Amino acid sequence: MDLQKNYYERESRNAEQNKWRTLIIRLSDIMLGISLMLLLLPLFLYIYILILRKEGRPVFHQEVSRGRKNRSFTMWKFRTLSNPSRLITAFPPYRHPEGWRENTSKTITTTGRCLKKYKLEKLPLLINIIKGDISFAEGKYFRRT
Repeated sequence: MDLQKNYYERESRNAEQNKWRTLIIRLSDIMLGISLMLLLLPLFLYIYILILRKEGRPVFHQEVSRGRKNRSFTMWKFRTLSNPSRLITAFPPYRHPEGWRENTSKTITTTGRCLKKYKLEKLPLLINIIKGDISFAEGKYFRRT
């Protein structure tokens, strides 16, 4: 009986510590996310205008992923691949060349290649961090399959 009492006391202390830990992590995510967003806003706007002028719309790529507490959210990234409508007109559905899906080097734009090289296509993920979908401290997000 005494062991069970000690177990419940220890668990309640752990739950209290986890509340404070999650609060500190969330506050640091908000502060760091907003400060980085303000600091990188000129770069963000430059990339937005660059993609808009060179490749056209859409500028962002959306993907449904799982984040904090296994909840689904829409992940935003800058578009690095060719516009899908241009690919469809270039390769009609009835005349796909052999292996055209495997060769993505032709579908990556020149702007996209540079963005991927410096990992700048993930810059809009700061918006997801500020919203609370993902966290700096919790590591990776997972693609929904």
